[in-house]
Amino acid sequence: MTLRFTQPARGTPAETTRLGHTESEAGVSDRAAAPEGRALLLGPFRLFASERLLFEGDKPVRLGGRTLDLLVALTDRAGDLVSKRDLVNIVWPDTLVVEANLTMHIAALRRTLGDGRAAARYIVNGAGRGYRFVAPSHFPMHRRQPSCK
Repeated sequence: MTLRFTQPARGTPAETTRLGHTESEAGVSDRAAAPEGRALLLGPFRLFASERLLFEGDKPVRLGGRTLDLLVALTDRAGDLVSKRDLVNIVWPDTLVVEANLTMHIAALRRTLGDGRAAARYIVNGAGRGYRFVAPSHFPMHRRQPSCK
């Protein structure tokens, strides 16, 4: 699958986040259900989507920007099948992308999460259609701020 889009002009410095993506480039929702500083718990992982941070326990997990964008997009729609086209539009807006890019980033995300190991299942694919985040996930009752060590 090849999708062709036009490349937009880069945002102003004020629009750029600390990871170098503008909000439109990241393609990530504002996560209205997740107040800033609130972690989404995914098994042993904590995802702070608004801060673009992933922790395993208290240890930060290194994850590339596009792969993190995929995780946020899938967890935003947990339980729903998200089409490949929708994922590409969210993670690579206005960019020419081949399906292999999406497949590679999903594989990296699965490796990072330990998907398939010790019966852990996070992401399943809908044969040729898209991907679904299937792991139990929830927001804890209390707020916990991320701590970078």
